[in-house]
Amino acid sequence: MAKAHTSDWADHYVPFDQPIITSPAPVQVAQAPSAAETSHVIQASLTEVSTFDTQMTGEPAVIKTVAPQFDATDETGDTPEPRRDIRIIAGDWVNMRQGPGTDFGVVTTLPRGTEAEIIDETADQWARIRLLETGQVGWMASWLLSD
Repeated sequence: MAKAHTSDWADHYVPFDQPIITSPAPVQVAQAPSAAETSHVIQASLTEVSTFDTQMTGEPAVIKTVAPQFDATDETGDTPEPRRDIRIIAGDWVNMRQGPGTDFGVVTTLPRGTEAEIIDETADQWARIRLLETGQVGWMASWLLSD
């Protein structure tokens, strides 16, 4: 005698045109650290956005997305300065010029190891720099600066 074959999946089958929609699980939010526990706290919030799911149910669906809103102040209430791009002169006695090219006059000649902040860079490999020691500004071939 042949035994009829039954499957467990048949008990859980849901037709495609009748999807099961469940509510999302609640999200636990961690307690924010105190000022004594951290030196910087960046605050962010969640933004709720609505969209319509007309193909499946015709009902509005709520989608929660993260939309960070940063508080750019530190614990003293001051806004921190942006990170500076500091490089070192990698060549021996390199010319710092008035503009981005060898057609511009030489402002000064710098020895290897001089520290400079990158202010701007051009597509044709010239960098506008500010010397850390003197504050003097000029241009130099960017391939003569360390990475």
